[in-house]
Amino acid sequence: MGFCRYAAGSLGSEPGEQGYLVQWATVFGELIDETGAQSVMYGVWPALERSFDFPSVTESYRTAADAIGALFAPAGEAWQRAWAQDSTLPLTPPRARV
Repeated sequence: MGFCRYAAGSLGSEPGEQGYLVQWATVFGELIDETGAQSVMYGVWPALERSFDFPSVTESYRTAADAIGALFAPAGEAWQRAWAQDSTLPLTPPRARV
C-alpha cells in the first residue's frame, strides 16, 4: 500500500473555504485512489496572525479527510501541543522584510 500526502495550502479557516477544500480533496482523492495509494489530509495551521483559527482549520481538514475516506495527519494540533510545552519554539519562519 502506498501513501500520498497532499494539501491545499491553509484553506479552511475562512467562511466558504471548507466546501472548496472538500471539493479539491475529492478530485485529488479520486486520482490517488486510482493508483491504489491511500490519501492523507495533512492538517495545516493558520497564518500566525490568524492563530485563533487553529480549531477551524483542524476541523476543516478533518472533515475533508472524512469525506474522502482519507487518513488525517493533524500537524496543526502538534504545533499547538509543542507551543503549550514551550512557547519559544520557532515553528514559524521569520517574517521577510519587503
